[in-house]
Amino acid sequence: MSFAERLNYYIEKAGLSSKELSELTGISQPTVSRYRNREKETKMTDSQLSLLATALSSRCEEGADEIFTSLKSQLKKSEYDTELIVSKLNILIDEFDINVSELAKWLNFDSSYLSRIRNGQRKPSDTNSFVGGVSSFFSRKLSKSEQLGSLCELIGSDGANVQSDLAAWLYSGEVKKNDRIFSFLSSLDSFNLDEYIKEANFEKIKIPTLPFTLPTSKYYYGIEEMRKAELDFFKIAATSKSSADMFLHNEMPITDIAADNSFFKNIMLATAVILKKGIHLNVIHNLDRPWHEMMMGLEGWIPLYMTGRISPYYMKSASKGPYKTSLHTAGTVVLEGGCADGFPKDGRYYLTTAKSEVAYYNRLASHAISLAQPLMKVYDRGSGSQYLARLSDISLVEGDRRIINSTLPVYTLSAELFSEICSQNGISAESAKKMYADVLRQRRKIEEVISKNTYLEEVRVLSEEEFKSEKHRLCTSDFFFDVSLCYSFETYKKHLALTEEFASDFKNYKLRKNENAFFKNIRIVTVADKYAIISKELSPTIHFVIQHPKLVKAIAGFEPEAAEQQ
Repeated sequence: MSFAERLNYYIEKAGLSSKELSELTGISQPTVSRYRNREKETKMTDSQLSLLATALSSRCEEGADEIFTSLKSQLKKSEYDTELIVSKLNILIDEFDINVSELAKWLNFDSSYLSRIRNGQRKPSDTNSFVGGVSSFFSRKLSKSEQLGSLCELIGSDGANVQSDLAAWLYSGEVKKNDRIFSFLSSLDSFNLDEYIKEANFEKIKIPTLPFTLPTSKYYYGIEEMRKAELDFFKIAATSKSSADMFLHNEMPITDIAADNSFFKNIMLATAVILKKGIHLNVIHNLDRPWHEMMMGLEGWIPLYMTGRISPYYMKSASKGPYKTSLHTAGTVVLEGGCADGFPKDGRYYLTTAKSEVAYYNRLASHAISLAQPLMKVYDRGSGSQYLARLSDISLVEGDRRIINSTLPVYTLSAELFSEICSQNGISAESAKKMYADVLRQRRKIEEVISKNTYLEEVRVLSEEEFKSEKHRLCTSDFFFDVSLCYSFETYKKHLALTEEFASDFKNYKLRKNENAFFKNIRIVTVADKYAIISKELSPTIHFVIQHPKLVKAIAGFEPEAAEQQ
């Protein structure tokens, strides 16, 4: 008798339906149905078996322990879904920036053997022992760290028994890796710089003229005082006469410090004042944080990135020591400090306006920038020619491309249809001809790329009903046209047909149509896990060219359909 047959035996004996068993156990009805149909038994855990056994025993003469043992006996170790387990292990390693050699040593594995398991080339000889070892490593490694809360959030644990909860998650828990990257991309998609400027009264921001004075040097202790130190630093920088570049770098855990929403808003406003003053910001982001912290930080900076007045960097190899540091410098003030990793409540900041110390720390900041790598390059209309030159260089990179498009690709348009759309939008025939010359140049470059590399284009297919409720535009962000070109439903249908024809003409070009409205205002391009390019069509037209491996990998692995369901 198989597991499914034995489970169905007890369910029928108890006189329960799948829906009733779901309500008694808290296990979703589709999952119960898969258990009953032999589709899910490879992902069973002891905690789920215990829930089933307890619920069934309430309606059967057999006790919960007897039913549990009976069901358990039908599960074989070899039936565990090792591919699922390994994919979750890789999420844990990426999320918490784990040293793989350290994990291998804990598991008593050779590092190369663990790497082969992670790459799917080998399977653990004993899945239960492997899961137990991984669970004990992570629960102990993160037990005294701020990251423990992040782990509990990821695996759905209340913190009472993290090790066993982690084991259960590895076997069959839900993966929510897309959440934060989806939030980041959605923020870009919906952000409107004009509205942000209006709400923040950016144009009405007045640069303070009276100097903000403090003692020459001052110490700040604990989270509350550190928040005050950050604001004091910005106040002094904003009211000073210096227009020297500002430098910001912070390795310290940000979750507790940024938990106060009013503080976070004040910091963003203070940064806006600095930008308004004409000071350029050089920011070294710490991307070796836990995943959710990294994305939370980047998401908060989106509005300011879109001003084009910030240069973001990252360090290829961040410090792995027990002490995390922070350094902010400006022309007349420095804020320096740190804390033991995971203990921001015992952190300390030191603020000084002493000229000799400011000069010293500014030299340190300059050295740090020389050692850093550009996190992303932001291109707007003013740097459009530089962006097109960068695209030309990237087109030479070998490797597969993946494009998530908010609409259809403009380079599949014929000259006739482009002219028709331009005419409907009040564009003269002469202007349309000049604009299409740019479109044609892009098509030739795309065809050259497709001749050597796979090109997967995901497009959102629009219904006639959607055209009745709002306008839909051509994706022209790569061209920095001075006009916005809108479809009619008829021209849209013609363009879709041309795109399908283009796909049939080029074997390396794959067209994936999707009816979900995941994004409306951005296009995402990933190139061979080396580049991620996020282009925003409107408000304003702007392009982010990203090279940081961890961020590129996350964007490349993003699945719009999965995010839509979350």
